[in-house]
Amino acid sequence: MSFSRALYFTAVLPPAEISKEILDLKLEMKDTYHASHALKLPAHITITPPINLEQSQEEQFKSSIARVAGAHRRWQVEINGLGHFGKRVIFLQVHAQKFFQDLYLDLIAALESYDLKLSKSIHPHITLASKDLRKEFFERAWEDFSSRAFRKIFYAESLCLLKHDGKSWSVLEEFPFQSLE
Repeated sequence: MSFSRALYFTAVLPPAEISKEILDLKLEMKDTYHASHALKLPAHITITPPINLEQSQEEQFKSSIARVAGAHRRWQVEINGLGHFGKRVIFLQVHAQKFFQDLYLDLIAALESYDLKLSKSIHPHITLASKDLRKEFFERAWEDFSSRAFRKIFYAESLCLLKHDGKSWSVLEEFPFQSLE
């Protein structure tokens, strides 16, 4: 069966060695606090949230993303500490807000023709537990995780376009940023 629409989102992914450490935290969250939803996605920093498009729009969409990514220089990203949204989401805090905000604003301007209903700002983070973290486990999970030191620094080298295949998300394509040289 062929579907005419698909879900896409853009994100910056940490390098493999950092992603592995984040996966270990997500697995611990699953094993200890029964929150596994965050495991459905690779470790990532969302730039644009999931967007439902006709698959016939995919190539034009990728071209727009490539133009924006190519106009931005790679930058240093710091992951340092944890935070939460309400009592359902626990995340790693991501610093370098100005770079992420600038990239986001350029992307929503470039994608204007898709009539997306996006906010004017983003809150960069890496989710460890989300929708399925039950409220009765939140306090214990937050007490456990918030006291941990987690600090990593890496360079954001590319913007990734992820696509949902009906079961899971995978990287469809990477669009490199300009090097610092």
